[in-house]
Parts: sequence; C-alpha cells; structure tokens
Amino acid sequence: MESKAAVSNRFVEVLVVEDNPTDAYLTREALQHSRFVMDINVADDGEEALDYLHHTGRFSHSIEPDLVLLDLNLPKKNGWAVLGEIRRTPALSRIPVVILTSSKSDSDARMAREMKADLFIVKPPDVSHFPVLVNSLEHLLEKPLKRGA
Repeated sequence: MESKAAVSNRFVEVLVVEDNPTDAYLTREALQHSRFVMDINVADDGEEALDYLHHTGRFSHSIEPDLVLLDLNLPKKNGWAVLGEIRRTPALSRIPVVILTSSKSDSDARMAREMKADLFIVKPPDVSHFPVLVNSLEHLLEKPLKRGA
C-alpha cells in the first residue's frame, strides 16, 4: 500500500503564525504527514506575519504562501488584525487563511466567517487528533477557492 506522503508531490508553501513554540512545533510535525510536500515557515507574532506576507524586513525574500495557519491570540498584532490586512490587500486576499486557535467561542467562529477566513479550526487537544487537522487542510488545498470580491 502506498504511503499517504507519496500520494502527491504537489509543493505547498505554508506560513504558520503561532507564538507558542510547542504549538508551532506540533503543527509543523503534523503537516510533515501531509500527502503534499510542504515548506513550512513560522512567524512568532502578527507583525512578523505581515512582514513575511509583504516581503519586508528580514523577510524581503519570502515566498508568498499557498496557505496561512493563523492563531488569534498573538503579540504585537492579533490574528484578527492580520486576517483583516490579508483580506484588504488585493495581492494577498486570494491566499487561503485557516484560523487555528484554542478558542471554542461561537462568536470567534462567526467573526472568522464574516472576515472570510477559509476555515476555523480549534487546535487539537493532543497529537492523536492532528491527522484530522491535516485532512481538513488537504481538502482545502485540493479545491479551487471561490471567494467573493
């Protein structure tokens, strides 16, 4: 039987915006089990994420991501500010953004939909639940995005 990782050789650039080093590490490890080949970059706060996306500062040579995994509770600029900037900037607005948060709040999920996040996912409680996360992300990457103007 063919391993899941060998199913696709599609290359995907991912930006993980996460200030918790353990969560960033676990997310990176989980994504390594995707059937896509992923180059994973991590931004530690909202300002760093925007520098990466706008190719400024130490990220002047960054590659536009195919996917952004965005925590909401970030230092310097929170996830809502980052999502708003992404959706307001024409050059960035087509990038799929997945809110990956510990928040289970219905109001946060509703706000994410209103701000046109592509998915709202509560962080898995432990490593055994990460395959569900990876499956959701793969499903998002397989379909063309249909976002209103």
